[in-house]
Amino acid sequence: MSEGNTATVHNLSELFEKISSARQDLIVKEVGLDRTVFTDALDLVSNAFIEWRYIYEKDSATVDTDYLTKLANATQKAAANCKK
Repeated sequence: MSEGNTATVHNLSELFEKISSARQDLIVKEVGLDRTVFTDALDLVSNAFIEWRYIYEKDSATVDTDYLTKLANATQKAAANCKK
């Protein structure tokens, strides 16, 4: 995804695929996982927004908050590097 473009999807795997491979590599490295493990974990949480926005309608749900926190921090760091 180039600067100035916006995405209209909420699936994290789809969003991740829209950014450059160089930025993807930065994020994967910052999260600290092997690329395959990273991708598997991303797939597991890829619908977190969709599933959690109406959580009150469900009996229960789980999500890997540790991974999401690492992903958010790594993504923020990669985005900050874009501005430099």
